[in-house]
Amino acid sequence: MAVDEPPVRARRDRVLAWLDRVPTLVWIGAAALVVVGVVALFGGLDDAEATVDVTELQALAVGVASGGAPTDVTVLSVSRTTAMPELWLEADPGQEFIVVEIDAVNTWDRTTVGIRSAVLLELDGELVEADRVMVSADLAAVSTLPPRVPTRMTLIWPVPVGAVGDVAPVLVTDSVFVPDPVLLDAPYWRDLGPRWVVSAPVETAPHAAQGDGSAP
Repeated sequence: MAVDEPPVRARRDRVLAWLDRVPTLVWIGAAALVVVGVVALFGGLDDAEATVDVTELQALAVGVASGGAPTDVTVLSVSRTTAMPELWLEADPGQEFIVVEIDAVNTWDRTTVGIRSAVLLELDGELVEADRVMVSADLAAVSTLPPRVPTRMTLIWPVPVGAVGDVAPVLVTDSVFVPDPVLLDAPYWRDLGPRWVVSAPVETAPHAAQGDGSAP
């Protein structure tokens, strides 16, 4: 069994005594700085009620690819409905579904996650992620994208009737690649938030004419 030598023990005791004299507020401040640093690396605190000035975003037309990274998004169409029988979905009274169809391509050489945050709706100044994200072909839920495989996707938002007018502001986000992160072992993409806005005309799906809360 190892026994501390007197000089070693003395140095250890001096260090412990010094640490004991450091005020608690100093340790709290140091911890706060570490948290702020980590948050900054990931692009800030995620806030479901984050806002953005749409007029400052770059306009993108329907059917035009964003060229964003790592997810290149093309907004194809926007529609409203109160029922989606294929998904056994029916909107609550006073609610409707906003359905956005996109083409998405992961331009990185690895599978990516976070497709839900790549496309947002601007509702009353707030940025809202889709409630459901699915592959359009089979309506299977999706949360990852394989490298360089174009995928047609359907995104669904339940919203109050009238929350989205005849033109929907669909926001497309962008990211920047961080190859040598300080606090992580692997490179990652840091979310930069919305960069483009697609002012897409909203079509009325046939199901929207049925049930309470239907859009006119």
